[in-house]
Amino acid sequence: MVCQGTGRDHVTVSGVGLVTPLGSGASQTFRALLDGRMVWETRHHGPSDPLALIQAVGRVPLDARGRSEPAATLALLAAHEACREARVDPGRMPLILASSKGEVEALVRRRAEAVAAGPHGLLAGTLQRNLGSRRTQVVVAACASGLVALNHAHRMLLHGGEETPASVLVVATDASLVEPFVHSYRRLGVLAPPVAGRYREDPLSQRRRGFVLAESAAAVVLTRTTGPRDALVLDATSHFSEIHDIVRPAPDPVTLSHLATTLLAGRPISMLHPHAPGIEQDELELRCYLPHLPRDASVYACKGAVGHSLGAAGLVSFVIACLCARHGESPPMPWLDQPVNEVRDLLNRAPERKLTRHAVFASGFGGHAAGAVVEACRT
Repeated sequence: MVCQGTGRDHVTVSGVGLVTPLGSGASQTFRALLDGRMVWETRHHGPSDPLALIQAVGRVPLDARGRSEPAATLALLAAHEACREARVDPGRMPLILASSKGEVEALVRRRAEAVAAGPHGLLAGTLQRNLGSRRTQVVVAACASGLVALNHAHRMLLHGGEETPASVLVVATDASLVEPFVHSYRRLGVLAPPVAGRYREDPLSQRRRGFVLAESAAAVVLTRTTGPRDALVLDATSHFSEIHDIVRPAPDPVTLSHLATTLLAGRPISMLHPHAPGIEQDELELRCYLPHLPRDASVYACKGAVGHSLGAAGLVSFVIACLCARHGESPPMPWLDQPVNEVRDLLNRAPERKLTRHAVFASGFGGHAAGAVVEACRT
């Protein structure tokens, strides 16, 4: 079911925060993207061991990520940035926290707190203490976690009843570059293999071979508003799940097709931000969206530049979409010299209007799929 504003009531994105291997801040990361930088190209240090190579490419610099609880450290950086921009106190809002793996590095290191509370409990407790949050909800929905959390916050603001808050803080974080997960993804065949000392991701490309694991955190402050739509508006969100397989996507993505129809039909989308992790299913995903896109729509797949941050990936893509809408610009995709047929026409289209309405999608293991539409409204 789609969640959207009615009448004069709508939800605005009043603040964003972003931490990626390309930058410790939303503006820094977005500038790197506009410059065509890619994490696998700019962060390569040449280690021969696959695990060391993955960690060298995908990690946020140590001074930004923190040594003992990296997922929480990145989340707090993003959260404080979003709250500063929105000029709100994080302790006065509900917190909806999304993460696929939680504070898993602490668990792998057998820290007593992580063993006792679990990786998600440790992460939530750390954020709650540091932000002063009195009401915290944790969302775990594989790689769709960030957008599922966004959908929960959207519903809370529009349909929360008498205790509806004025604003909600949504944070998504993942720092899972640890040996068990790296080897698990390699065995599943979804991780890009190092080739000639390089470890790269090529979403929407004919030569795609898997994704690049990366750490990231994203945050948004959502605010319920009544009156003219003169801001960055969260136009619609939705979330669906299907029972198919715990790690394999359905060969016929009925759920994703239904999600695409729900969010895209009747909305003139200027730019599509697909999940597109650089695996075989990229083409199947695109086929779900194409029938609903206008002739002048464009596309941007951010994982080719910032890598795949698992449960944080959807909200990372959403924040990038917000920055594209706010500035009216879209980053290049320099890795895409051999696009798949489904995206070739989109790449060749010159947008006939400003990039104001963006559709963002994420999907994950277990059949989770979520999406959001954000629009830059100027009256």
